[in-house]
Amino acid sequence: SSVRKFFAQTIIRQNAGEPFLKNVIPVAYASSANNFSNYISSLLPSLAMWKKYFDKSSSKADEVDEDLQEIYNRYKAFLDKHSLFDPAWETPPFESNGKKYYIFFPEILSDYIEYKEILSSSKDITIVSLPEESESDRPPVSFFSNSRQEIKNVALYLKKIHAEKNIPWNKMAVSIPDMENYRPYVERDFDLYEIPYVLRDGLALSSYGAGAFFSQLKDCLQNNFSFESLKTLLLNNRLPWLEKELNEALIDFGRENNCICSFDEKGCEVDVWLKSFEKNPQEEHLKRYYKMLKEKISNIVRAKSFSEVRKFYFELRDKIFDKSKFSPISNAVIGRCISELGNLIDLEDEFADCLPSDPYSFFTSALAEKKYLAQTEDRGVQLLPYKLSATAPFDVQVVVDSSQAALSVVYKILSFLPDEKRTALGITEYPDVSSYFIRLYAMNADRSEEH
Repeated sequence: SSVRKFFAQTIIRQNAGEPFLKNVIPVAYASSANNFSNYISSLLPSLAMWKKYFDKSSSKADEVDEDLQEIYNRYKAFLDKHSLFDPAWETPPFESNGKKYYIFFPEILSDYIEYKEILSSSKDITIVSLPEESESDRPPVSFFSNSRQEIKNVALYLKKIHAEKNIPWNKMAVSIPDMENYRPYVERDFDLYEIPYVLRDGLALSSYGAGAFFSQLKDCLQNNFSFESLKTLLLNNRLPWLEKELNEALIDFGRENNCICSFDEKGCEVDVWLKSFEKNPQEEHLKRYYKMLKEKISNIVRAKSFSEVRKFYFELRDKIFDKSKFSPISNAVIGRCISELGNLIDLEDEFADCLPSDPYSFFTSALAEKKYLAQTEDRGVQLLPYKLSATAPFDVQVVVDSSQAALSVVYKILSFLPDEKRTALGITEYPDVSSYFIRLYAMNADRSEEH
């Protein structure tokens, strides 16, 4: 994914100089299209499939097709230059090695339609599909007036069957389609009713207090060390600050002296903090601390390479953190962030011709997308994203927020194209596997009573 983004940012820079894309990036936005990098990198895995359908169709190329063809050609040249291949562009043949294979319920896989012919034509592969739907496949459903009542009833139901049927907590699973919004409330009620649970869905590294540190550094520089940005950084209590008292003193000083933000005076930018320190010479120690922070933060955010980012991070870390006092989770998250940075450093030499112009922003955006879940030996009810445990042999499966919208699973081939263009390419079938997942959950649902 990082290499795809390297390419996406490179093509955006090339297009900014002399626009060759007309629709994917409108010409009017060619010079300021950095925010298009995620979109373009998301297109790349699907371009081989798009080309296959387009070449088979009799469609006349419009601006969208011309843009996609141009990106396809440039991406292919990029892959060839670096002796790479995109796994999503390959459809390897099935080679029999004398072994027999059984594939259970492949219909629920998003790319099954691409491999269906290969898999079903081999005598060494047996496809085990779901049987025809029957009344017994339908799990019991309960209705609630609001989500709070629903979560409370789920908690009480799990406590009841644990007590009455002696079902271990770790043999129960609760699937949550809208994990971001529901998770805090499920955790709150489970804590309230003393139900042990284990979260099995990671959060973005930047969502953790320790992981947010890196984006907070960037915010400080981007906002010219405004009071709010510096306050957010220095009051991040997930980190073991070496000079916590100085952090609080600096924030108090900024509040008392109205250090809201820097300002422009006769064409020169004035640092409101340094201006205030000039009027308070007795705060020399605090002034030195602020200047050190500003220098070190500026160095890391303005670094010209990923290697420099790491170098300046360690310089800053040694000045501001007590390394012996990191909490286990903060230490693990920071370690994972630096590991992600190390992965980017490994790419620098090989892809020197297409590195991002702003390495630090690239790094922080990677942390915002990379999910992390700390390993744990805790045992309890498994809190899972929807679909994940559909085929898992839990004694009890509960799905919260099971509305039609939440349970809808439709795979749209080339979803970045509008419906009329997909139809023109001959794509009219969109596998709707919503009922498959519901039936798979029902296979392991507790049927002793309605719930």
